[in-house]
Amino acid sequence: MNFLQRLLASLQRFMTGRYGGIDSLNLFLMAVYVIFCVLQIFFRNAAVYLLSFIPAILFILRMLSRNIEARRKENQKFLEITAPVRKITRKYKRRIRDGKTYKYFSCPNCRKELRVPRGRGKIEITCPHCRHHFQAKS
Repeated sequence: MNFLQRLLASLQRFMTGRYGGIDSLNLFLMAVYVIFCVLQIFFRNAAVYLLSFIPAILFILRMLSRNIEARRKENQKFLEITAPVRKITRKYKRRIRDGKTYKYFSCPNCRKELRVPRGRGKIEITCPHCRHHFQAKS
């Protein structure tokens, strides 16, 4: 076994029983760390420099933790807190992706978002939620 294989084997033994996961919270912590690093380029400030270590240290501590269940609960809580933001982001990503083939309308009665194919001219739309009929140009 060469040096690299021995090193990887010892690292694998060290990480056995540890969290080590790259979950949503760890990705967020790393993104915050990168943002602080970019801010350091523009603002040569000791406070920004010191603040950048907080998410990096939290990331490392979470990865090396042996309390796997606590780390899963932290990630679940993070996902619950960020759910509204992720939902809005997903909605606008879908609108951008489907923008050439679909047009989006709001039902005048119940305000639900409706998606219809583009290029059909003036059509009558029936809301699947409240069964309200209205006309619109697709």
